Amino acid sequence: MESQIKIIQQSDSFRVNTFTVILDSLLTELNKRKNAYDKVNIKFGFFFNRTKLPLSKVREQAIQLQLEYPEDLDSSFFNECIHFRNHLSGLEDNNLPLTVLDLYKIFKDPNISSLYPYIEIALQMYLCSPVLNCSAERSFSALKRIKSYLRST
Repeated sequence: MESQIKIIQQSDSFRVNTFTVILDSLLTELNKRKNAYDKVNIKFGFFFNRTKLPLSKVREQAIQLQLEYPEDLDSSFFNECIHFRNHLSGLEDNNLPLTVLDLYKIFKDPNISSLYPYIEIALQMYLCSPVLNCSAERSFSALKRIKSYLRST
């Protein structure tokens, strides 16, 4: 009976002191990563719903992105977004780009590239900027120390 209580106490101790701590840490790190992706989506999200968003929302988000990157995007960026949106709505459904990379491939045509230079720059910034959330990776090296400690005891 006493040995059974000791085993239960050890398993409870492991669950409280190790398992739940690891799960809490994992949940915190996943939330940090999600927040990093959400911030990028807020900045560049109107490229995903370019034909479904109302003009006022496209205007608001385009101006916000232009203010975020004033050295890269000109004040005419909003006008390009509206014009490009109308250009895309004129395409047939089977020719519409499905992803941002497909959208960027449209700019291989030099005529399109010269017509919408700031949209091309914004897409390049989006596609080339990684979402930096790798600082959390180092915290998982603590698992190695825990495993080593548990093996030695």
